[in-house]
Amino acid sequence: MIPLFRYAKIKDHYCIYYSGPSPDYLSQLIAVKSQIESELTGIYIHIVCRDDLLYLGENEERIYPQSKLEELKLKFGYIRELKYDLVNNPVEALLMESELLQSLQTFSNRKQK
Repeated sequence: MIPLFRYAKIKDHYCIYYSGPSPDYLSQLIAVKSQIESELTGIYIHIVCRDDLLYLGENEERIYPQSKLEELKLKFGYIRELKYDLVNNPVEALLMESELLQSLQTFSNRKQK
């Protein structure tokens, strides 16, 4: 249980954790991160990924290696893990279920290029 005073500080910090084998999904997630934040005003998106893929987000804010997740998890209001399943794109599924229509459009446009 998180005490209320601590939750008040972290409630706007949403972590998306992807540890799957596809660097493409991580790149897609990084590409739509700022769009998600603009659609969800006041929410800060943090991304946690495998240590060996951290280079994909080296110029981005709030991207962390998986090895730091244990020490960081109390800084997030929620941690959402994206799963790789060989059929569905986990980034697209997250955008659809969250009804992030502008982000989904940006995602679809980038995917077609």
